[in-house]
Formats: sequence, C-alpha cells, structure tokens
Amino acid sequence: MSDLGRPRPISRGARWDLKEQTILRSHPVDNAGFLSFATFAWMTPMMWAIFRNRLDMSSISLSPFDAADTSGERLQKLWEEEVVKKGLEKASLVNAALRFQRTRLILSVLIGTFAMAAAFVGPAILVNKILNYIENPGMSTVTYGVGLAFALFCTEFLKAFFISLMWAINLRTAARLKGAFSSMAYQKVISLRVHSGISMGEMINVLTNDGHRLFEAVLFGSFTLSTPVLFIACIVCACFVLGYTALTGVCIYIIFVPIQFVLAKLINKFRWKAMQITDGRVRTMNEILNSIKLIKMYAWEESFEKKIAGKSGEAC
Repeated sequence: MSDLGRPRPISRGARWDLKEQTILRSHPVDNAGFLSFATFAWMTPMMWAIFRNRLDMSSISLSPFDAADTSGERLQKLWEEEVVKKGLEKASLVNAALRFQRTRLILSVLIGTFAMAAAFVGPAILVNKILNYIENPGMSTVTYGVGLAFALFCTEFLKAFFISLMWAINLRTAARLKGAFSSMAYQKVISLRVHSGISMGEMINVLTNDGHRLFEAVLFGSFTLSTPVLFIACIVCACFVLGYTALTGVCIYIIFVPIQFVLAKLINKFRWKAMQITDGRVRTMNEILNSIKLIKMYAWEESFEKKIAGKSGEAC
C-alpha cells in the first residue's frame, strides 16, 4: 500500500521550528497559561531558539498590552480624570499611577501575604517541631515525622511559587507604568519645550531617573506592603518563645529603618547633583556645536577645551 495518503510524523526539529515561528508571530507571554506565567516557563522555547541561533532578536516585538503608546493613553486618561475631579493644582500623579495599577497591586499584595505566611510557618513552626521530634523520636510515630517533612516541603514550595508569581506580576506592571510615564512625560516635554525654560538635564532626569524610580517602586512596592505580616508574626513568635527580651532585637532592627531613609535621601541628592553636572556638560557641548565657526574664527579652542575638561573633572 502506498504511503502517500498517510500523514507523516513531525520530527522533533520540525516541532521546534514551528514553535520558533509561533514566537516570531506574537509575544509568548500573551499566550502563556497561569503556571507558565508564574514560573516563567514561557521563556523556554525562546531561550532554546536563541541557543540554536534560529531567533532574530530584532524580530521579537513587544506585547501590544505592554506597549508605551497603549499604556500612555490609559495613564493620560486617568490623569485627565484626576484633574477634572480635583483641579490642576490639587491633582496628584501618584493617585493616577495607583489607579493605573490598582487591581494588580491588590492581587500582588495578597499573593505577597500568602508568601510571607508560608515563609513564617516553615522555619518558625515546622522546623521547631521537627527538631523536637528528632530529640524525642519515641514520643511520636514515623508517620508524624514524615508528615512534618512533607509540610515543610509544601511551605517552601508555596513560598517560592508565590514569590515567583508576584515577581511576574510586578515586572509586567512596572514595565507598563514606566512606559506610560515616559510616553506621557515625553509628550508633555515636547509641548512645553518652546514655551518654558526646561533644561536638557531636567529632561534626562525625568525620562530616565524618575521613570526608573517608578519602575522600582512598582517592583518592590508589594513586598513593602506585605512584609509587615511576616514582621508582626515574627515578633509575636519571638516573644512567645524568648519572652519580652526579644523586643530588644526588634527595636534595634527598627532603628535601622530611619538610617535607610537617610541613605535614600543622600542617593537622591547625589543623583540631583549628577543631573546638574550632566546638564552643564550638555549646555556647553550645544554651545560649542552651535558656534563652532565663531570659535574657530576667534581661536577660542583652548579656552573651550579647558572648560570641557573642567566639566569632565566635575563628573568624575
């Protein structure tokens, strides 16, 4: 009998080629399931395609849900609603940003709370029971010890899974908010560039430093909001086991919180100083490039060279 009518089996290499072609058509994260999204398994076919040199990085397009124009239009709409509701003077961009990520932020905080609870139950309760079982093995059965070990495995697995899911949500939300803020700020700067005295350094600071700070705020914000659950649980457990003397260590830990705020303010101060230096260097270079013929005519090369060297020395 002829084999022409029978369907030929697809080889393993052909299956990978089909997966690579699918990657080129759409972004894999948009087609990923819950477990694939939470564990970043959707990146596996892409990594294999890159490893086999069959994936052109220039052909990977950003997901339309994460594009800056789409997110920027949504943030602009929320900002206009904030202005209509409270007026231009009292309108807050922070409120608009919180509304932009409200649902995802609530979901991320809930997931972070579950992760912190799992992180507390494992080391604080189960490990203590396992140590007591090891010291007195005759007091309990083997099944009880195996159950404790399995419970410890489950808590550690849930902790890792919830943290991975929280990272996946926060990374995508942060990318969307940063793109939206950069798009909105860039359009605002273009509309005000002719009518205001905004400098190049301030533009760079808004589009890079402030955008990156928003990215980090979204990325680590849910951790900050869910960590007090673990902190309070640890304080109660420490007081129950060690007594009220455990509050001494807690107080020392709390003292370092204002120190971290002071360090953060110093970092912001240094960033502002670096922005001013960058602004001065950009202004000097623009002045040289716009007046290069005049500089050559009056032989001012050495003076401008010293000026540029001084700006470079300040930056170093």
